[in-house]
Amino acid sequence: MVNFGVRTLLLMLATLVFVLAVFVDDNYADLIAWGLAAIAFSFLLADLGWDRKYGSRR
Repeated sequence: MVNFGVRTLLLMLATLVFVLAVFVDDNYADLIAWGLAAIAFSFLLADLGWDRKYGSRR
């Protein structure tokens, strides 16, 4: 079983937003800005020590 942390989830969200920005013509700059914000927030949470692991513990 894989344990996902908050940082991992935010990086996965940023990746999804960047892939979505490739296919959207109207507001791709806004999507890129949201993706960069998610990356910055993931590093901020990890530096603050709030990166908790979620999932089953086996």
